[in-house]
Amino acid sequence: MNRSIIYKTSSFPSFSETFVVNSIVAALDKGYHVTIVTDEKKDLKASSQPEVIKEYGLLDKVRTYREPAMKDGRRYKALSILLNPFYAFYFLKYCLAERSYSLSYLFRLKFYKAIRKAHVYHVHFAYNAADVLPLKRIGFIKARIILTFHGFDAHYLIDRPTKGVTITSINRYVDNITVNSTYLKELLDSKGIDKKLIQVVPIGVDTTYFRRSSNSESKLSSSLKLITVGRLIPLKGQHLGLEVVKSLLDRGIDVHYTVIGSGKNIERLKKSSSDLALGSRVHFLEDRTQLEIREQLKQSDIFLMTSVSDKDGRREAFGVVSLEAQAMGLPVIGFSSGGIPETLEDGKTGIIVPEGDTNAMAEAVESLISNPERYSEMSKAARQLVCEKFESSITAASYLKLYEN
Repeated sequence: MNRSIIYKTSSFPSFSETFVVNSIVAALDKGYHVTIVTDEKKDLKASSQPEVIKEYGLLDKVRTYREPAMKDGRRYKALSILLNPFYAFYFLKYCLAERSYSLSYLFRLKFYKAIRKAHVYHVHFAYNAADVLPLKRIGFIKARIILTFHGFDAHYLIDRPTKGVTITSINRYVDNITVNSTYLKELLDSKGIDKKLIQVVPIGVDTTYFRRSSNSESKLSSSLKLITVGRLIPLKGQHLGLEVVKSLLDRGIDVHYTVIGSGKNIERLKKSSSDLALGSRVHFLEDRTQLEIREQLKQSDIFLMTSVSDKDGRREAFGVVSLEAQAMGLPVIGFSSGGIPETLEDGKTGIIVPEGDTNAMAEAVESLISNPERYSEMSKAARQLVCEKFESSITAASYLKLYEN
C-alpha cells in the first residue's frame, strides 16, 4: 500500500497550531512518508514545539508553493511547461473545469506532479483546500482527501466561498471531514455540508508532557493565581478575564492573573487593565513555547476560559488550552460558548457559567477557592478526564484509522 501523506497548511510551523504537528508525528511514528505543503515556511522561532520539530526533522519535509512573478519570466516558464503533452492535457481539463484560464493552473500542476500519487491529502483549514480540490476534480490526483475544520474557517465558509472552496466542492471531492467538537459538526451540518462525511475528532493532549511532577499535588496558592492562554483577539475574551479579576479584588480576594498570548488587542487590554486599576495584579506574557506554557500552568491555580462570541458571531470551536490546563490539574471555569462545554465536565472538572457573565465567573472562582476539598477533587478529576478521553494517542488513532481506511 502507498503509505504517503501530504499535509497541507498555510504556514509551517505555527505557534498556535500544535495539533498539526501532533497529527504529523503520529503518522511518522506509524511509518508513513510525510510531505508538508505550505505557502510559507517559517523557522523554529515560529513554533511552540521546537524540540519535537527538530527531533522528527519536520522542516526538512516542507515543500513551499510559490509561483514565479512576471519579472522572473512567468510567461516563458509557463510556455516551457505547456510544451509537455502531460501538462497540456491536464491544463486543458483544468481550464474547462474552472471555465477560466490562468497560468496559475500550470504552475500548480507542475508543483503537485511529484506528490500527485500520495495515498492521502490531509488538509488543515478549509481555505487550504483551494489548490487540492480542483486537482481532484480533474483526476490529476486520486488520493483520498481528509479536510479538518478548526473553527473560523467553517464560519467564513457559511456565506461565501473561502478562497474558491465551496460547500458543493467539499461535498463532492472530500472523502472525510474532521472537526474538533459536536458544536462545529452541527454548524457545518446546518450550512449544507454532508453530515455523513463529518467525524468528530477532538484535539488531543500529550498527558505525559502536560503533567505535574509525581510528588506534586495541585494545591491552592496563598495568593490566588489565575491564567488564560490564547491569541489576543476579541473572540478569546481576555477583557472579560480582567473584569473577573476586578470583581474578585473588590470581594477582598488576593489574586493575580497571567495572560499568555499575542495579538491585535494587546494595547487595548493593557489600557483596560490600567483603567480597572489592576496594576501589578495582571501579567501579560507574549507567545510562549509549550514548555514555558506548561511551567506557567504549573504555577497557577485555576484556568479561565474566557472565549465568547465576537462581532461576526464566531465562537470558540473547542479550546485545547482547556485540556492542557486540566491535564496539569487545573479546574477550568469557562463561558457556555461554542464548543467550550465539550472540553470539561461541568461541576466535576470545572464550572460552566453563562456566556459573558463576569459576575457568575467571579462567583464560580470564589465558590471553588472557599472549598479546598472540592478544589482538590476537581483538580484530580480534571487530570483523569483528559487522560481517559483526550489523550493525544486517542486522537492519533482516529486519524490513523482514516488514513488506513
